[in-house]
Amino acid sequence: MTKNTRRFIFFTFFLAFIIIAPAVILYAAGYKLNLKTKTIQKTGTLVIKSDPSGAEIYLNNEIVKPLLSSGQTTITTPAKIKNLLPGEYELRLDYKDHWSWSKKLKIEPGKTVMAEDIILFKKTLPVRLIDGAVDYFTISSADKLIFRKNSQLYFYNDGNEYSLTAANPEITTASWSAAGDKLIYDDLLLFAEENKSPKNLKDIIPRAGAVNFKWGETNNEIYYSADNSLYVFDLISYTTKEIIKGEMFTDYLFKDNYLALLNNQTKASQIKIFSRDGKLIVNFDLPCSTTYELQAEPSSLLSLFDERRRILYLIDPFSYNPLKEIVSDVKILTWKDKNELLYANDFEIFIFNLADRQKKLLTRISTPIEHISWYPENNYILYATTNAINALELDDRDRRNNTEILSLEKISSPQPDKNSRNIYFYSQLGQQEGIFKLNIQ
Repeated sequence: MTKNTRRFIFFTFFLAFIIIAPAVILYAAGYKLNLKTKTIQKTGTLVIKSDPSGAEIYLNNEIVKPLLSSGQTTITTPAKIKNLLPGEYELRLDYKDHWSWSKKLKIEPGKTVMAEDIILFKKTLPVRLIDGAVDYFTISSADKLIFRKNSQLYFYNDGNEYSLTAANPEITTASWSAAGDKLIYDDLLLFAEENKSPKNLKDIIPRAGAVNFKWGETNNEIYYSADNSLYVFDLISYTTKEIIKGEMFTDYLFKDNYLALLNNQTKASQIKIFSRDGKLIVNFDLPCSTTYELQAEPSSLLSLFDERRRILYLIDPFSYNPLKEIVSDVKILTWKDKNELLYANDFEIFIFNLADRQKKLLTRISTPIEHISWYPENNYILYATTNAINALELDDRDRRNNTEILSLEKISSPQPDKNSRNIYFYSQLGQQEGIFKLNIQ
């Protein structure tokens, strides 16, 4: 090798070092050359997490690949993408046999943008569990299923149906115990177990005229009313205890450290608040109605729902002015926690924040809404119409992703399981009629 050749190689590498080294240093410090503006700009970072993980990531319709080859052809979630030039990016996540997710996000210099709590819902077909016309069914917190067909109640478990008892076909509501293994249906106590016979509560409770049965705070306590008094019955010892005596009431609710008695009357409805040991604390009158219902929910306030007028009253029974908030045009409702209420009318879904008294419209649609529920991670809600089941994202950057998970000619009584991984509903698909199960995640 001649001296001139060596000199040429040296100056070539030296020049390359002079050019590349500053670029590498700037890149490591979070700066990058913008070819469009011919300027060096501070970059930003995008953090992405999804459930399930392993989703392919696209930015502006281009799949994201690793900078250096390491045997991995694409970057998948969870991921941290650095050195993005400032600007707006169309982010899309794709995962096999799942609905895609996309959103426009703005990257700013020196900042990290989070795209977390992204749920990718499955593209699946519903599976029929119960065959034939079913006019009522209910799912417990333990994912137990009891249904009514031809005025007969059945328990469903792992592909098998177990006959329970004849049932009143007009009853459309029932209540599960805390553990989700027992159900009060009208005057019946049902067990979500194989070969365990139902019991008639009026036969086992030693009090004539017992009505208005409700579960207590344990899995073996049942409250009931009789002769203007309130009692609690212990299913283990078969003993009964009087709680309140000589009070007219149409509904009752134990909440926090007190008991609320509601007396619905045409001319003078009233609520009375008692301590746990039965002492009257306060009473106050209500606007006249005969359709008030006390709502069991986690809110710090007492919820009173007038179903006929579709009005929710939020009450602090210990305040000088008990009525704290009125929420109008409420068809269905559910609480996330003590402060956030999710509710819907026929065509709109709202979140009401009790802490700041703010109401936020989530979506407005043209088909009547039949069901709403919080998704467990609380970044989504599920809602259903008469012909579709949807998942609505609460992240309102750019837009709320609204995923239509399933569309059918008719969907009735949709009920998510405990973790909202499956949705049960009644429908007729062609010649198939019955209760279906849809796996969504």
